[in-house]
Amino acid sequence: MQNLKKIGKIFRVTTLVMLFITITIMGGLWIFTSYLNFKREAEQLKTDYIASQRELVQKEVEKVIEEIEFHKSKTEEKLREVIRERVYEAYNIAMNIYDQNKEVKSNREIEELIAKTFSGVTYNNGRGYYFWGRVDDQTLLFADRSEFEGKQMHNYRSPEGKHVFRDFVELVRTRGEGFYEYMWAHPGMAGNDHRKISFVKYFEPLNLWLGSGEYYEDFQREQQAELLEEISLKSYGRDGYFFVLDFNGINLAIGDENQKQRVLKSDWELEDLNGVKFIQRMRRVAEEKEGGFVYYKWLKPSKNMAVDKMTFVKGIQEWKWLVGTGLYMDDINDTIAAKRKALMRESVKNIEKIIVIMFFLSAMVVLIEFYILKRVKALIRYEENIYETLLNLSMEGIYLRNSQGKILDCNKNIPQMLGYTREELLSLSLDDLVLKEPGKDPLTMGCSSVGGNYRELIFRKKNGTLLTAEINTSPLEIEREKRQITFLRDITKRKRMERYLKELSRRDGLTQLYNRRYIFKKMKSELERSRARGVSLSISMIDIDHFKKINDTFGHMVGDEVLKRVAKTLQENLRDGDHVGRYGGEEFLIVLPNTKLSRALEVIERLRLIVGQLEWEEKELTVTFSGGVTEIDSKRSFNKVEELVDEVDRLLYRAKVSGRNRVEF
Repeated sequence: MQNLKKIGKIFRVTTLVMLFITITIMGGLWIFTSYLNFKREAEQLKTDYIASQRELVQKEVEKVIEEIEFHKSKTEEKLREVIRERVYEAYNIAMNIYDQNKEVKSNREIEELIAKTFSGVTYNNGRGYYFWGRVDDQTLLFADRSEFEGKQMHNYRSPEGKHVFRDFVELVRTRGEGFYEYMWAHPGMAGNDHRKISFVKYFEPLNLWLGSGEYYEDFQREQQAELLEEISLKSYGRDGYFFVLDFNGINLAIGDENQKQRVLKSDWELEDLNGVKFIQRMRRVAEEKEGGFVYYKWLKPSKNMAVDKMTFVKGIQEWKWLVGTGLYMDDINDTIAAKRKALMRESVKNIEKIIVIMFFLSAMVVLIEFYILKRVKALIRYEENIYETLLNLSMEGIYLRNSQGKILDCNKNIPQMLGYTREELLSLSLDDLVLKEPGKDPLTMGCSSVGGNYRELIFRKKNGTLLTAEINTSPLEIEREKRQITFLRDITKRKRMERYLKELSRRDGLTQLYNRRYIFKKMKSELERSRARGVSLSISMIDIDHFKKINDTFGHMVGDEVLKRVAKTLQENLRDGDHVGRYGGEEFLIVLPNTKLSRALEVIERLRLIVGQLEWEEKELTVTFSGGVTEIDSKRSFNKVEELVDEVDRLLYRAKVSGRNRVEF
């Protein structure tokens, strides 16, 4: 028994010693391994962090470069669009002046009125102006230089030898309108080799051409100034900013408010604290295709001490710009030091946990599980809060739905847009909200199996009104179940405005019929359809009889009322699918698709009788019209709309010569 107790004691002591040795060896090995891991992770942390910061500044600069390159590529396109729109505006104004005065003034008087209207008119901060000239004798009516006005310019040459005004006339004669590029003297600047882009357009009523132009360098300079202002407002991270210099060291933009006074000043000879002219080094690096990093020592204002600075620069070769941003290395070192301390604390905690786990494994398992569970819950709550915050911060509506279309979740914008409560929406499916398109499933509309895809859908709101939305839907897979997340943007007002503007551009201002341009477009479309499908197409041109006499006898107000009422009568009495537009003055074009000549004659004759029976406030006033009708079929075809118009115009003329108030075919 005594030996048994001794053996038991020895066993217990041996066990305790072995346990102590085991704990000591294992603990020592774990501690030593943790220390080695700490050193390795600390070194890797420094390497990775510096690399990430280098990548950060490089990517930020390259994003700015991409934006600059995009704007640069669009400069000439924007310039041409501005010039063309200005000329179209001037053309419409001149046409309005002509329409209002053609019955009471001579063409030369109207020329003078147009010249007076546009004299001194400029745009683009006074740089843009208009110039007009006659097609027949190439006389320049007015321009920005008074010595040219009233002179025949057909022999005038630009610095590179182009007959600019002769080319203008040839361009409008052959094409009606177009762009023309040449070299020209720039007011206030030396030389005659300044690139200029002009747009000219034929003004048929007076046989004039009108145009406007802009110097490319002026427009580019304006675009560059706007771009520099945008860059100076950009930022990233906590206090990152960008700067732009030209290749001569002139500061063009600085995002740091404390350095704004250096804009437009030269830093070409600027040296760092080691005497290195780092701006010149930046230029050499920027001249390389991919750009690069420049390191120099600089005084940091917040610490009033010399520190190393890392800057990434990249060049815009065509503009001789360099774009850059940088970081103070001490900020990186401070961050790394803080991360090392955090890593050290984490390592110590891990060692302590290891030791405690060795002695209190069972208890620690419970504690660790509780700790992990608590951390996981906190993380989940944190992620949920981020998710909900991000959803509700978005200006767009966002909803999640399953493959059957049932709405699973949404942000607060969706109920506001559609007028439902969130609870009501979660009980609905996409079928309940979307107006179906024929032959299309709303569950697949706007969704791509690969990635996001934009599409427009029409939703019915709770109050019955409709909402037009632009959606971008992407597929998700959550726990092996297919989901779709959709971003919804309300574009109802935008679509309404687009429809209004589109319709406005198609209509004649007085009669509200299609204008000449759009009725020609309709005619061309129907002509192509007729040729492609082999169906008949009839065209009619009608002209109100003795319209000038109506104006002279009853006044232009009555004449306008006649035009409007006849136009309304035509529109109300044509068939569905027919088109009518104002050709000009008192003439109208009628397009009759799928209509043979015999049926077209019946339609136009019926319209003639209806118009002839209209009653007017002026009892002695009677309004009739003459018309011409032709058919396009397999035996009789036209290659161009203009040929078709010439044919019905000829028939209209024959109707007038034959006594008016009749239709010829």
